[in-house]
Amino acid sequence: MRVFFTESVIERDPEREIQMVATSQSLIFAGAAKPLIDKRPELEGLTLDFRDPYVFRGPDGYWKMLLGSRQGEEGVVLLYQTADLTAASGWEFVDILHREGRFNTQVVECPCLLPLDGPAGDPHTHWVLVCGLMHSHHEETGRKNLTLATVGHFDGKVFTPDFEQELDFVTDNYAFQAFLDHGTPVGIGWLANQADAAPEIDFPTAMTLPRNLVYDAADGTPLTPPIEGVEVLRDQLLDDSALAAGDPVMLEAGQAEIVIELDPHDGPFELDLYHNNIEITIKVDNEGLRLIYMDDTKAPTPDYVAPGANPSHLRVFLDIGSVEVFADNGRWAGTKRIAGFDPVHSLRIREGAVKAAKVWSLAL
Repeated sequence: MRVFFTESVIERDPEREIQMVATSQSLIFAGAAKPLIDKRPELEGLTLDFRDPYVFRGPDGYWKMLLGSRQGEEGVVLLYQTADLTAASGWEFVDILHREGRFNTQVVECPCLLPLDGPAGDPHTHWVLVCGLMHSHHEETGRKNLTLATVGHFDGKVFTPDFEQELDFVTDNYAFQAFLDHGTPVGIGWLANQADAAPEIDFPTAMTLPRNLVYDAADGTPLTPPIEGVEVLRDQLLDDSALAAGDPVMLEAGQAEIVIELDPHDGPFELDLYHNNIEITIKVDNEGLRLIYMDDTKAPTPDYVAPGANPSHLRVFLDIGSVEVFADNGRWAGTKRIAGFDPVHSLRIREGAVKAAKVWSLAL
């Protein structure tokens, strides 16, 4: 197995970041790493940012590599390929695959590209390109470090977009990386955000639940539901009636899965998650699906909203330090890191027409 990674040395001249490769024969230990691509392509305005290799088999059978960078005022995704069947050498720059000049994006990070609904070699197969937009800022909502998922077609050299949405409307699913598990796309992200995570604070490097990436042919959108395997985390059923009736449900450990069936035609909905220090609410109103997060800091609170979302199904996972929301099988997903080590101790539906609701404790 070959391991591809970026080596970054701030004072190195002329290249601060280069791509390295190491080979493992045991899948446990790797041999010494060696430079693989030690020079950026000669493109006018390309910055020293040159990182996050994502290697995959293209529709033409060649090994491809994506790298994140910046050119001028735009973040860019660089495409490389090699004819070497072992991917150990011969990497050549092909072209800029994708540009992102919105949201004051400084650099594209952690790009990944994979087929969604068929084999890579089928020209009808839809592909999804996922990009982290470093230091991006959505001015209307105050959200930072967005991640975009773009569905389109890829012929091995050109990616043609058809549909775009944010991977996560709350934005704490960053640096998302995906792979094919026996043909099924699976991805996992960093459960944090550079805007409020730092090594000095508590566990800023948790990971999200693994998610599938699914192409919804009905409306051409990508879905990101949690993988089926997360159901084995269910320990015991805590409630199947009180929450739906508007009564509070206590959580002994703060780790839970909540599944709610809504009537999307019967007005607003609000689920309150009670925490000792932080106000957390999942809400559906006439503007869309929201996660409200209010702590005791003085910093402005972003408006975490999926505009226009009016889901009929909510699935919420709580852990100590995180909340992950999946609406309508991942049509909209929202992930938020919760500061500190205090758990959510109880929950209650304050408003909304609920057809059914269940709460499981999780064995974590």
